[in-house]
Amino acid sequence: MISQTSFISLFHPDSRLASFGADWPLDFENVSPRKLADNGFVYLGNEDHVKCFACGKELQNWEETDNIVEEHQRRNECLYLNYLKSGGSAYDMDLKTALDIAKEIHRRTIVAIESDTADESDLKTHFNSSKPKGRPKKKV
Repeated sequence: MISQTSFISLFHPDSRLASFGADWPLDFENVSPRKLADNGFVYLGNEDHVKCFACGKELQNWEETDNIVEEHQRRNECLYLNYLKSGGSAYDMDLKTALDIAKEIHRRTIVAIESDTADESDLKTHFNSSKPKGRPKKKV
């Protein structure tokens, strides 16, 4: 679970990995906390629900044969995932990429606020990174 983690720290995979703690329910090699964190996900603290810090995509109901990257990119555009797919390192992100991702996160949050689709969990996740308390979307 995310607890008192600053928004900026979510850019580092080790901070995202810390969100999984001992509560992560699965023991799949292909869907490990390390691999999820390296691909941008934080654990939401409920069953196997995760959310990408960069694009906001939520996934759940993981299966042992799932491919994290394929699930992440399905019907979704994520600057962080594109960065990784272009050869970027999860552990050594350049400042321009980090700023582009931060701008996109804030742009999405502002759009959600303006359209009244943002809930308290969206704001906590993006601004003070408290544990989100929204109802996760189902993986399709």
